[in-house]
Amino acid sequence: MDRLRASEYWTDARSLEWARYLIYSQFDTIDLTYMRKVAAEEDPKLAARLEQEYQWVTDHMFN
Repeated sequence: MDRLRASEYWTDARSLEWARYLIYSQFDTIDLTYMRKVAAEEDPKLAARLEQEYQWVTDHMFN
């Protein structure tokens, strides 16, 4: 979540890369329900960023 926050709020490209890598590396064990809850409670834009990057990893890292 920290890397997603940095990529969303500070437009930090390196944090975006790390967020994607961490989602990918923990894909089978990530608690997506918890992450969605935290992001939605914090900021709808952060929740949208989480969904966007989760989808990016699904589309680009497993094909």
